[in-house]
Amino acid sequence: MNSLDTLNRLSAAIILFVLLTLGVFGCFALHSTAVAAHALRSAAEAGEFDRKTTALQIGMAALALLAICTKFALMYTRRVYRRRADAEVRRHVETLERAALTDSLTGLGNHRAFYEQFEREVARARRHNLALSLVLMDVDDFKALNDTRGHKHGDDILVAVAQALRGSRAEDVAYRIGGDEFAMLLVETDSEGARTAGARLQQRVRNLIAPVTVSVGVCTAVRDHDEHDLYECADAALYAAKSNGRDAVVCYEDVERDAVVFSNKKASALRALLELPRVDVAFQPIWSLAESHVFGLEALCRPPSDCGLSGPQEAFDVAERIRRTAELDELCVRSVFDAARTLPPDVFLFVNVAPDSLSHPLLSPQRWLQLIARAGLRPSQVVIELTERRISNPDHVLRMLGALRAEGVSIALDDTGSGYAGLNLLTQAPFDFVKIDRGIVTGAQHNQRTRAVLAGIIAIAREAGSFVIAEGIENMQHLQFLRELQHQRHDLSFGVHGAQGYLLGRPRIGNPRLEPFLQYASLLDAAADAGADTENGSSLLEAVSS
Repeated sequence: MNSLDTLNRLSAAIILFVLLTLGVFGCFALHSTAVAAHALRSAAEAGEFDRKTTALQIGMAALALLAICTKFALMYTRRVYRRRADAEVRRHVETLERAALTDSLTGLGNHRAFYEQFEREVARARRHNLALSLVLMDVDDFKALNDTRGHKHGDDILVAVAQALRGSRAEDVAYRIGGDEFAMLLVETDSEGARTAGARLQQRVRNLIAPVTVSVGVCTAVRDHDEHDLYECADAALYAAKSNGRDAVVCYEDVERDAVVFSNKKASALRALLELPRVDVAFQPIWSLAESHVFGLEALCRPPSDCGLSGPQEAFDVAERIRRTAELDELCVRSVFDAARTLPPDVFLFVNVAPDSLSHPLLSPQRWLQLIARAGLRPSQVVIELTERRISNPDHVLRMLGALRAEGVSIALDDTGSGYAGLNLLTQAPFDFVKIDRGIVTGAQHNQRTRAVLAGIIAIAREAGSFVIAEGIENMQHLQFLRELQHQRHDLSFGVHGAQGYLLGRPRIGNPRLEPFLQYASLLDAAADAGADTENGSSLLEAVSS
């Protein structure tokens, strides 16, 4: 029995006792008054007023006392019931507050509970000069598991992770702060202790739900850290753990030199950007080396100059860190098709998108076709460029690409050679276009290893029947190098087929028109006339032929 029930029963007993007492006392007072009145009538007849008057006065005083007692009894009753009502309200408020701070699936504290306690613990650590570490944990490939095995299986995984987190010290409180994201505050725990705790958490998860794995990021607060700094550093460590193969524990101090930590102001700027109806779109020409004409325009989105972000690269970096990439991609894709309504009918439109965004409902194949139709374009005019970013679920991305290709949309692999993800994807899927990263193109003129990478990309693309485009052509030496590759073989279909870069036209904001770029055709012709055998070209030709 709780204290509220005890109070209710005690209050009811007291009220009953008071009412019974008042009832008995009232009966006595009424009887006394009646007796006094009868005595008064008798006294009047007999002339004996003094003694009888006294009896009447006593009766009247009793009635007055009864009235006073009744008033106080009613006041007490109202007070008791008010206390009972207040206690009931407090009980309901406490229940609602607990519910508002608890994740309904796992029973852990939710994101609101985490941030409230996080702020208190950071303030306490700074005030008393105590160690405080933050652990962030993510279930590896959770979306793929959820999609393939069903939401019930996904929920079971989350509950098991919560169970693993509860096995820590009593003072180390765990929270579920997102879909498959968990956090734990390690009070009075230094960096080494936090690393050990992270490894133990990881092992407990393996023991409970193998082969499911988790990635863990750990950061220990330093003297000048506030809660935002500590969270961002732990998130950077988690990002490094997931980027380096997952199923790992990474401390921020291990990646501090290479990690990028964004301020809360940058995150807020990104969120504000996502609220805009559209962003600016610039178009850059892509040239055919064989025919010296523009056959495509790449759409490049630009955030407003006053949005608080330095440019598109920072915008996408921040979006990836706060897990809003798909939303930013959708904003950009929508802006591109709004701006591309006047695209010439014989020109391709190249549109950039992160691979994982294709797994998001915002950019489903049906959504792409809807945007293409709304812009008055044909699917065969559109080329989706997959940017060189981490791919969480390659199989699902490939299925989405297959669905889009079946509708006539072409697929390009962007920045090929800049990272492992793109090269790996190049061997798994058919691409209509392969765009070679600027660093590979420029480096191949002077570096033998880079030349070998370029040769390998060209060889794979040639076997797949892909159209190869070189990016980052910024001077005549770059352009002549590409021409030399073709002239040595006397085959304009060999090697690199297209080119793009500042030398051949800078991005221009506005309608997708070809006229501003036609002046650059003379550069292609000049490079073709200057084509000749060089040591660089011969070496590349030998590498590709072998």
